[in-house]
Amino acid sequence: MSLAIPLRKLTVLLPHRLLVVLSHGLEWALTAYIGLCRILPLPMRSYMRSVLAKFPRSVRRLTIYDQLNPAYAKYYTRAEAEALLSDGGFGDVRLYHRHGYSWTVSGTRPA
Repeated sequence: MSLAIPLRKLTVLLPHRLLVVLSHGLEWALTAYIGLCRILPLPMRSYMRSVLAKFPRSVRRLTIYDQLNPAYAKYYTRAEAEALLSDGGFGDVRLYHRHGYSWTVSGTRPA
């Protein structure tokens, strides 16, 4: 995310076709990085090899496009995500640290 957030300030201004071209270029770079992760202990090596490498290149391109396209995105810390549900009256709030970089939060809606 640290790269996507500042890059997004520019990419949200790009026309669709140019963002598609950029997404293709970044996907090539990502594919090369995934390949390097197979032989070098690079950051996010496990995630690259066990998750992203399994996706077809077309899915990786769409994921890159989606990360660079929104005009607005909000990221929550663990505490903030948990508080959203707890403060909203949900019970049995559970958090799952997904892939070591994001949270999945679930809760039971009050009757």
